[in-house]
Amino acid sequence: MDIEQNEDFIKIKDDLAQLGIKKGDDVLVHSAYKQLGPVDGGIETVIRAFLSLLGDEGTLLFPTLSFATVNPHPPVNNPLFDVRNTPACVGAMPNVFMKWDGVVRSMHPTHSVAALGARQKEYIKNHELDDEPVGPNSPFFKLGQWGGKVLFLGCSTDSNTSMHGVEEYAKAPYVLSPDTKRYILIDRQGNRTEKDYRYHYIGQRGYAQRYSRLEHIMKFQRGKVLSAECALVDCREMWKVGTEKIKQEPYYFVEKM
Repeated sequence: MDIEQNEDFIKIKDDLAQLGIKKGDDVLVHSAYKQLGPVDGGIETVIRAFLSLLGDEGTLLFPTLSFATVNPHPPVNNPLFDVRNTPACVGAMPNVFMKWDGVVRSMHPTHSVAALGARQKEYIKNHELDDEPVGPNSPFFKLGQWGGKVLFLGCSTDSNTSMHGVEEYAKAPYVLSPDTKRYILIDRQGNRTEKDYRYHYIGQRGYAQRYSRLEHIMKFQRGKVLSAECALVDCREMWKVGTEKIKQEPYYFVEKM
């Protein structure tokens, strides 16, 4: 069947448009695929619906976080991240998308992002230069600078990796580790390097993240895509509001476990 005639493809596009996504947008998608319900054509239909709606001028991004899947590398005790092959640990859709024809993935051992579209190379450029997970060269930070949107597709707004970047930027006292961890990195050409990174230390300090509290202090657009409850937020505004709140109340987005 022609994808343009697929009823789920048409419905997904319509639902995304109703939420506020439009042609030319840059959209980062946190996803829980099963919440959509049965989809004719599966994940491929969903991704094609996004790409069709965004058009040639937009960019689609998925977090491809791998903090739980970086591979141990005997005999040395450093985790190994292969940008071509290390799977994401944040659901089915990112793992399909990162293998999609033409997709590029940023170079970071735990907080990479996959991108496809007009600004894909700009988004992933130089992420490897950051010493922390969501620093100023990360796609998450750039999305906020460039006026993109974050979509929570069937998942809680607590699943908001961009807020780690807000915490890092605002220098929240709990977010980063006091020490570093060394990772082995393999790029798309197979070149191997090693680099030390600070990492997120929220749980080790006894806190749980509560990023859904953003919805108490700024506007989220709510709606459904097929059967999935969704929320959409302007990323630039989120960084502004989140940064201001942390500077006023440093522990607003966490609570003691």
